[in-house]
Amino acid sequence: MGGAKWSAKKGYFKIGKTCEQALEDGCDFVWIDTCNINKDSSTELSEAINSMFRWYRDAVICYAYISDVKSGDPHSLSECRWLTRGWTLQEMIAPDRVHFYDMNWDFLGSRISLAAQLSESSGIHASVLLRRHLGRMGFQIPTEKGHLVAEFTGELDDTSYSRKTITERECKCCTSTEEDDVQSMLDGFSVAQKMKWASKRKTTREEDIAYCLMGLFDVNMPLLYGEGKKAFYRLQKAILGISSDHSILAFRSDLSKDLFTGESPLLAPHPTFFRDEVRNMHMPARGTNTSLSGTTLSVEMLICPLEGNGMLRNDYIGILDCSIDKDPSMRPAILLSAVHRKKLMFRRSPGYISLFRLGSKHPMEAVLITDRQLENEECTLTRKAGYFGGIS
Repeated sequence: MGGAKWSAKKGYFKIGKTCEQALEDGCDFVWIDTCNINKDSSTELSEAINSMFRWYRDAVICYAYISDVKSGDPHSLSECRWLTRGWTLQEMIAPDRVHFYDMNWDFLGSRISLAAQLSESSGIHASVLLRRHLGRMGFQIPTEKGHLVAEFTGELDDTSYSRKTITERECKCCTSTEEDDVQSMLDGFSVAQKMKWASKRKTTREEDIAYCLMGLFDVNMPLLYGEGKKAFYRLQKAILGISSDHSILAFRSDLSKDLFTGESPLLAPHPTFFRDEVRNMHMPARGTNTSLSGTTLSVEMLICPLEGNGMLRNDYIGILDCSIDKDPSMRPAILLSAVHRKKLMFRRSPGYISLFRLGSKHPMEAVLITDRQLENEECTLTRKAGYFGGIS
């Protein structure tokens, strides 16, 4: 090491404190992302990235070192860089237990005790953070390794409860031997919801915004650094190979922020295009089947022609099999243009990537979803009676 003390190197404080904390918590081994991956070996790097979500999931405990936060500042955690990085998304979600430490390695709280604050700052649903603690109330305890639990003691129509502070070693949820299947829990969220969790996160390398999400969607793919935006398209193709979730098509752009190449936007170019709360709602009577062959996606959906007003005479809307805005009766829809009507082949209209909202109150109208204020005549399209078709 050229005579330089390793204690003077970047990351020494984090590594040293992590090892000390692991010993204190009774762990025999510790894995640290900053020093346990040989990034000079492409094989080892690929294996590590493809396995990282599983490693976090199987860990007894995960320590999150928040280097730009100081204990006692009530707003610093919500503004920390850790919540904006792509790679830390799986650190927050995959492990059963996560403890947060500030720049001086002072304990900030657990994922349970900080669930409300973390959910508000990250957009991740509180149920994902609380796990088995659903049905109990977690409160922030920044000075001790525990959480305040509200034990409901009355009948279902009685609101009486008692509060007590307990440690994780005393908590029935934390000490339960019942396995917490993270992947099954994540399967309850739509592709669009999980993409939205990553929409405000950034990575140093462009490809990593796709690679850091592989575990979240339970897919694997080879790492090809240098491919740029193609990595995110490959991720979505891998998802389509195992899922028939229509919400992967429920994305949109904003004219003031997003740029697009002009190609047919069948798949989103980046997680930032997933802006809305879109929930998966497969309709069992009809079912949804998808198959991907090359650049062609075959999918069953309701296709409705639009009433012609000159510009939109040959356009259609495809109604996606999912709900939007937490309203089960509200459906997102995409704007399509016909490639071959008889063969029921369509393409998503190029240029401005739009998303429409259809509801039961006005079943013949499709309202444009946008972040900008538009004139009413620009926001609404009128549709004719629908028919089943496909998009490819």
